[in-house]
Order: sequence, then C-alpha cells, then structure tokens
Amino acid sequence: MKIKGSAWLTAAVLVGLTAGTPHLARAAVTYVSPSGGDDTVALQEALNTCIGAANGCVVQLSAGTFHTRQLAVQNFRGTLLGAGKTKTVILAVKDLEITDKNTWFLNLPGPTNTWPFLVTFLDGAINLQGFTIRISEEKPTTGYFEPFIVGTDAYFVWAAVLVTNTNTQPMPSSVDEVGFEGMVVNDSVGTPIAPRNVYVAYTVQPWLAGLPTGAYTITSSDFVRTAVGAGFWDIGPSQLTIGGNAAKGNRFNNTGIGITLADFDSSRIDVSFNRLADTKGIGLFAAQGFYVPQEKSSALLIHDNALEANSPAWIWNSGIQIWENFGGQNQAARWQPVQIFANAFEISFAHGASFFDQNAISLVNVSGAAVLGNRVSGTGENAIYVGGDSASNGNTLAGNMLEQFRPHAGKADILLDTTSEYCTVNGSGNNTVTDKGTGNIVNGPRKQ
Repeated sequence: MKIKGSAWLTAAVLVGLTAGTPHLARAAVTYVSPSGGDDTVALQEALNTCIGAANGCVVQLSAGTFHTRQLAVQNFRGTLLGAGKTKTVILAVKDLEITDKNTWFLNLPGPTNTWPFLVTFLDGAINLQGFTIRISEEKPTTGYFEPFIVGTDAYFVWAAVLVTNTNTQPMPSSVDEVGFEGMVVNDSVGTPIAPRNVYVAYTVQPWLAGLPTGAYTITSSDFVRTAVGAGFWDIGPSQLTIGGNAAKGNRFNNTGIGITLADFDSSRIDVSFNRLADTKGIGLFAAQGFYVPQEKSSALLIHDNALEANSPAWIWNSGIQIWENFGGQNQAARWQPVQIFANAFEISFAHGASFFDQNAISLVNVSGAAVLGNRVSGTGENAIYVGGDSASNGNTLAGNMLEQFRPHAGKADILLDTTSEYCTVNGSGNNTVTDKGTGNIVNGPRKQ
C-alpha cells in the first residue's frame, strides 16, 4: 500500500477528478494505492486523516483492488473517493475475525474490538463515491454470536457499511456511484431474510446512542446479492433521498429486500427513479412501529420506480409493503402523507400464506394513503391490498393500470379487506375489486 502525502487541491483540479461534487472543493487529499497484499493498516491510517476535519477532507483511492479487514473510524468528516465504480474495488479478506465473539456490540468498534461490519463510520459527515465494496466468501467471518436477527452464531457480514452515532449531533451521509456486492450462499450460513453472505449492504441506524439525524442521499449506486440493499432503522428528524431524479436512480438486483425503512420520526423520505430487479422478498418495506416506536409522523413518497419480483418459493413477498402499527404497538408516528404513484411493477408470485403477501402494493394498517397511476403486470394474489389487523382508513386508489395483471384464482385485482374503512377506488371497468370493508366507495371497477 502506498499513501502519498496530503496536499491542498483547488476546486478546479478536483472538478476534473469528480465533476459535480462541490463538497470536495478546497479539501485536503490523501492518495492511496493498493499494495497487492493486506491493505487494512494503510486504509485505516488514510481514513484517520479525516477525523474532525474542519474544511472537509478526501481519501482518494486509485484504481485497483484493496484487500481489507474491518475498518472503523469516528468523526470522519470528508469523502472516501475511488477512481470509479468499476475501477476501484474494496475487497474483504477471508476469515474476518470478530474479537469478542459473544459481546462485540457492547463496546465501540476498533482495532481491539472488531465488529461484523466491514466499514464502520461513527459520527461525522460521510461521503462515499466512486468504488465497489465486494464480499466474496461464503463464510466471510470466523463466526460470532448474533443476538438481533438469528439469536445464535452467524458467519455473514452484518453490513458492508454501517453509519451510526455515539451522540445526538447531526450525522449526514451521501452515497454516490458506489457498488455493493455480496453472494448467494447455502441456507445454513446465509442471512435469515435470504441466503446471502451479507445482511445489509449500506445502513444508517443507532447502535450506541440516540436516533441518527441528518440529510441522507443514495444515488447512482448498485446493490447486488445482499439480503437487504439499503436499510434505515430508527431515524430521528432527517431527510432521506434514494434516487431522486431520472439521472440518479439506483439499481437493486437479486436482493431479499431492496430497501428497508423502519421507525422514522419527523422525517421526509423520497424513493424514486430506482430499478429493483429479481427481488426475492420485498422490493421496498416501510414500517412504523417495527423496533422503536416514534412520536411524530414522517412523509413517505414512492414514485417512478421500476420493480420486478419473482419468487414462487418464498412466502413473504410484495413489490411495496407499507405498514403502520407494526406488531400492534399502536404508536403515534404514522406515514403521513403516503404517496405511491407512477411506479411500474412486474411480479410473479405463488399463492400467499397471509393477507398482505404476494401483492404488488400492500397497505397494512395504513390510513390516508394515495396510490395513483401505478402500472402492474404479471400474477399474484392482488395487485393492490388494503387492510391489516387494525383499521385502514381513507385511502385513495385511482388511475392504476391493472389490465395486464392476473390475480390468482378466486382473487381480485384490488382487495379492500375487512379492516378497510371509507376508502375510495376509482378506475377502469376492466378491473375487479373485492370489498370486505366498511363505507368504501368503488367507482368503475367491477365488484366481485
């Protein structure tokens, strides 16, 4: 590994390296090249140069493959920058060791207490751009006790990148043109959501303090063969954009769940212009009340995405599945408003085992949602499901194009289940609706 000394680069020079990245202007830059061997120490030293940086800081990785064990840095303020998503690769070495296999999560991660995460950022302001993280071993770790998901020993990498906090200060993070690659593995060593060697590719969540807050963006990035692509759990007042416009959409391929959004407080979320292909479970899963009940509601906009899901062997499947009051926690925080519009679905699902499964769009215990102008083709239980185990009130379904969808035998394009109340459905007479609810209004589609 070669580390070339820090230098000050002007905005003009940096624009040549990373056009359209204004936060890199006038930043201290440390250049790093791969050695062909274990690059962990040099990578860690380079990341450390950005600790507490007042004017921003850049760790510039050259083209090539960097081999590394776990990396952890606190209060990193700057950019980890590669030469391009297909040119710079950060590759996990074999047999990642977790120092304290049973209680690793009780102390801060670092050289003397390694966690089952490949790269961990604690606090700071983190920008990731222009490289791929690859984890290519069936058993990437030597094993550790995993108490949160499986409750037993595990071998998968919990996350390729973890962004977490040790205090209540805002902790913004951006991901742009980054690849995350795991692999399909045997069920006995894979994650519980899908047999993968990585649980979540990129995640923001609290492990050591209160709720993370900040502005979070994920753009032009690839998530391939991980159980969860991008996961956000227990987030305080924040703004999250995944995609955002047609030029910045992300690609999720062969994931168990493409995107997970759980327990947001006073936030605004925009998931748009992404492509989710070959999804094995749920394209997008959003739940209030999943782990930590919040007090205030958050806005959720999901639009202009393309979702392909086909998994006849799975039970828990949906293109988009939105929950409130998950697990009956009856929390105050809701998704308000919920707007799901202009998405395209191609699904192929076997018969479901529960009411919210095997649908393109499932609204579970959700009230006040607008589901507008979505196109659904393929086969499943229903194109759109509204219901749950508590009231789903005042939802509006209009202009959805379901003519190319084929519901399973005895099912309808749209199901308003027994807990749906005062919902409105406007659509084509070629569509069918089963209305089991109370006070619902159906204009156009045929009831059955």
